[in-house]
Amino acid sequence: MRRGKKTHRMPFRERFAEMCDVPLAALGGASTVEVTDGQEAVVTGCRSVRAYSPQEIVLRTERGEVRICGEGLCIRSLLGDRITVYGRIRTVHTEEDTL
Repeated sequence: MRRGKKTHRMPFRERFAEMCDVPLAALGGASTVEVTDGQEAVVTGCRSVRAYSPQEIVLRTERGEVRICGEGLCIRSLLGDRITVYGRIRTVHTEEDTL
């Protein structure tokens, strides 16, 4: 049994992207957020809906958490890992997971 310092290794996909000098998104599996005219947000890489109200929708993605705040928010569609949120979108906050 090994003892000593606990080390955190970079995930293989990230190491591979770094070695090949390509963006991580080019390898697929990355999360994206696109907001159109402050009325629609499309989030890919979504794993779950953590909170849902007309003022705030919090999504868990492959890379962390996405918090969409505004008025009259609703989930218009949920297909696979892609969610479409509609309403008056005021702010979008992202928080990436850290190792």
